[in-house]
Amino acid sequence: GQHVLHPINLKGTMTGKLSKLLIKGEGEVFYGETNYSFIKKSTSVEELEVLLNDISSNHLVKFLKYDLELKGDMDVILNFEHFSSFRKKGKATISMKKATMPKVSGEVEFSLDGTIGYRDLLRDFFVDIDSDIGKLRVANGYYNKSAGLMKAEYGLRINDLSDFEKFLGHEYKGTFDTAGNVKYETEKLSLIGDTNSYGGLLEYNYKNNYLEIEFN
Repeated sequence: GQHVLHPINLKGTMTGKLSKLLIKGEGEVFYGETNYSFIKKSTSVEELEVLLNDISSNHLVKFLKYDLELKGDMDVILNFEHFSSFRKKGKATISMKKATMPKVSGEVEFSLDGTIGYRDLLRDFFVDIDSDIGKLRVANGYYNKSAGLMKAEYGLRINDLSDFEKFLGHEYKGTFDTAGNVKYETEKLSLIGDTNSYGGLLEYNYKNNYLEIEFN
């Protein structure tokens, strides 16, 4: 069976008929605080509003069974007009002031702000990540679950490339700025972008494990 990874302490009220039950409450979950309100119908939830404050991102990720190591306190706001197995309409907002991903960035701390819009099987998203070593912004994100398609625009700034010498395998110094578009479709990744960080315009195109570079 599924193990409960965190203490849960909730209290609230239920009013109305079983076919249209208004549920409100507050308490503690994922080592943080929550308050919530929604209408429970036979096959769906409507007018869902959930606030999660200072919850453990690590325990939330484990509960959702995501293969992701994320540490730090997280705030989450959920607002859904409608939520069911096949129909969803609403938005999730996520914020972390101090987070780490040990397997990806070691002990480098970063802040994270993001939003995800839900329209049935479609998602739109935005992510802003900021740290001492650089910034990453993903905008106009789009995800179609049934088609296996994800695409977005991105902008990346690395404050000092010397922080990535071990990863790059060569000695580089100075700042690095780039922007472009990323697409993931039928399990294939493509990346198109450009940078002026090398004294001229460098354009790159990564597709099907092949990188094409053009320097102007």
